[in-house]
This record gives sequence, C-alpha cells and structure tokens, in this order.
Amino acid sequence: MEPGQHDGGDRDPKRRRRRLSDGPCAGDHADHICSLPDDLLIAIISRVGDSRAAVSTSALSRRWRRLDPARWIPAFAISVGDHLPPEYPGTLHRYRSARVNGDDDDDARWEELARRVAACEDRAMEAYVRGLSRFLQSPDRYPAARSLRLEFFLTASSAARKSLAACLDSALRWPNLERLALSAFPRGGGGAAAAEASRQPAHVFPDPEPVRALVAANRSRLATLHVKNCLARSGRGYGLLFPSLTRLTIEVTPGTVKAAFPTAYFGDILMSCRGLVFLRLVSCYLAGAAARRFQFQVDLPPAPRLRELVLEACNFGEVRLGGAPCLERLVVESCGLLSSVTVGNAPRLATLACHSAPPRMHGDSAGSIRFVELRAADGYSCESPEQRLASFFESVPKVQVLKLCCFQDPQWLLVCRTFFPSTFENLKKLLIDLPRVWPLHQIKKLLELLEVATCLEKLHIHFLALPLGTSEEWDTKTPGL
Repeated sequence: MEPGQHDGGDRDPKRRRRRLSDGPCAGDHADHICSLPDDLLIAIISRVGDSRAAVSTSALSRRWRRLDPARWIPAFAISVGDHLPPEYPGTLHRYRSARVNGDDDDDARWEELARRVAACEDRAMEAYVRGLSRFLQSPDRYPAARSLRLEFFLTASSAARKSLAACLDSALRWPNLERLALSAFPRGGGGAAAAEASRQPAHVFPDPEPVRALVAANRSRLATLHVKNCLARSGRGYGLLFPSLTRLTIEVTPGTVKAAFPTAYFGDILMSCRGLVFLRLVSCYLAGAAARRFQFQVDLPPAPRLRELVLEACNFGEVRLGGAPCLERLVVESCGLLSSVTVGNAPRLATLACHSAPPRMHGDSAGSIRFVELRAADGYSCESPEQRLASFFESVPKVQVLKLCCFQDPQWLLVCRTFFPSTFENLKKLLIDLPRVWPLHQIKKLLELLEVATCLEKLHIHFLALPLGTSEEWDTKTPGL
C-alpha cells in the first residue's frame, strides 16, 4: 500500500470504540434486554411480583417506559411508610428510649419527641390518603392488577377514616381485583413500650350501606382477604362487603391494639360468607377475658365449603363446629386455654396440627383423623400433662401417622405407658424432630412410645438445629423502619 493511502479502517481507537458501542446490543455493556420482543418483556413485568420490583426491574431496559409497565403489574403494595420523612426512624427511637428510660425531669423532652413523631405520622397519612385516592380512581390504567396491599397507621381522625372508607369503596370497584390485604399499624406511641392502658383501638370498616349497590350488582370478585387490625363492625359485614370471599385471615397485634370480639362474631362470619374455604384467626380475643377466663365457648354454624380452619393465639376455651363436610385440616397454635374441640359432620377431616397443648376432640369426625402433628409450645404448663395427652389420643383412635416436633423441653410429649394401654394400635409411622443438643434421659423416655405402638412400621428421628427465630406473613413493625 502506497504512503498516504489507507484501507478504509478507522485507526483512531477512541472513534473505533465509539462506533462499536453504537446500537442497543453491541459491546460489553450492551442492553441485551432491549433486544427481546415486546411479549417477552411484558411476561417479565407480569412475573416480578409487585409494583416495587417492577419499577426496579424497569431500569434495566430503555424500552420498558414505552411499554407502560404499570399496565402489566399484577400486584401493588402501597404503604404509608413511603411517605415518612427520613428523620422519622431516629425521632421514633429517641422517643421510645425516653419513654422507657427517662425520669420525671425528661417529661418535657418526651412530650416534644411525641409531638414530632405524631406530626410525622399525620403528614404521612395525609399524603398517603391523597395518593391512594388518586391511584384507586384509575383502575383502567392497571388492567392486569389482581392483588392489592394497603398499609396505613391506626388513626382516630374521623376525616382520615372517612377517606380510607372511600378508598376501600374504590378498591372494591376494581373489576379484576381478587386479593386484598389491609394492614393497620399502631402509631409510634403504641409500640412495645406502651402501657396497657394506651393500647390503640383497631380500625373498623365502615357500615356496608355505602356499597350495597355494588354488592347488589355483584361486581366484586374479591376472593382472598387478609386484614390486620382492621375489623368489620359485625361478622356479617364481611359477607356484605366481600360477597365472593373464599379465603379470610383476621389478625390482631396483641399488646398494642385493642380489639375484643363478641362470642357470636365468628359464627356470623361463616353465616355470611357461605363460600369460605379457608379461615385463619390470629390473636382474636373474646370480650370479657378478665372476668371469664376459662368459660369461652365459640359456636360455629355449619360451613359447607370450609376446608381448613386455623386458630393461632386465641383465648377460646371451647370450639364447636356444627358441620363441615369439606373440612380437611385443623390447626391449633398457641391456644393454651383451648381444652375441647367438637366437630360435627366432617368425614374428610384427616389432618390435625397442634402447636400447643392438644385439646380433646369430640364428635364422630374425630375418628377420621389420620395424621397428627404435635409441637411443643414455649412456656406451656398444666397440672397433669400426661393425662391430658392421653385424653387427646383417646379421642383420635385411628391415627396412622404421628409427628412430634420437640424443640423445647416437651414434658407433656413424654408418654408414660400406664396412660396408653392400647391407644396406638393403628399407628404405622412415627416421625420425631429433635434438637441436636438434648438430654439423653429425655430421649430414652421417647422409647416408651415404641412400647405402646405395637403396630409401628416406620420410625424416623431427625435432629435439627434449634431455630433462631420465627418469621411472620405480615411484618408487625412500624412501616418505614
């Protein structure tokens, strides 16, 4: 090649790198996502979970703004914590520390911090309600939305309650909404440091009168409802507000939220929600617990479609279920006062899980139970644990699979042969979960189970590390922390 001539190539390295990086999918830093077809991008958006994840994921591709990701998001979570100022966590921490550790000289400082915390929460609630109202008034912008989760502070303001009621009415008018979670968090002053007298009342749904026209039109498709510290005025209100409800969870934060239920409340739920297949009650206390601690009896009417009933940390003394022909699973957890469960017509009831002292089962349906799981409860004690355990197994004589989860010191799980002459004649499989560190003499006591279970075919012992903590469906801490 003669001097002064070139082959058409670019010998400038900067210009060469710039030319190689041109185009959406060139070079080491190429945006490969942008080369995907629109239908694949929409499929990615629809599977990211909720609006927060979709916004974060949309930053990966320049084309997603044109696709309008909000139209394809299946779940939205809107929390009042997003409107709290940055200084709120520190102010709340100082307020709680002053309340716990302060003396009389710190009253002025404590009151000033309380005013700051309340001001932050009030402003956040005002902004939250305004934004939520605008969002819920545009259901056409979010045709793929199927799930909605709303988190807000408990408030005594009538204006805020009225605005939240209007937002609930707007949410029920979304044509494709199938799952709704409502969580009311205690205010900053109602944390763990609050006194019993300062417990905040639960949020109460409005009367169903404003939405009767909606109910009559049967436009609501809501099938799953999880409410935390949010209650209807009566059990019949759930069926009126949510006529298509099939799964219901009612949860109350113990110690910080005040909620007492009349004895007929839960029976009214089953009467109004005839299509209910799943019912979970968490920390639901009946009214008058201090006066009649051991006399609470909950009568539930026949539930033709109920498949699973879960009772967690409730102060029920006796539960009677009139009839549940589709009931398959019953779970009792941390219900120390529950001594008796009566189930009417439930021929499909096969699974019983007790994460506390097992109650005695009554009714013909108790004979259909084949699988029983017993888990030792923290802090449980009774006068005669072996007799109570023997009474429980006598009420479920056809158990074939027994699972024992012994993470603590389960004295009431240690079986004495004298109490079990012929109870386990149908037991075929025994599963035992033990911690890695456990006294040998207590392990030997479990061998007495083998002496009683004469027809046992399979024994499985699993040694596990002691769990460090437990996880919850709905976080109970203050939003924004």
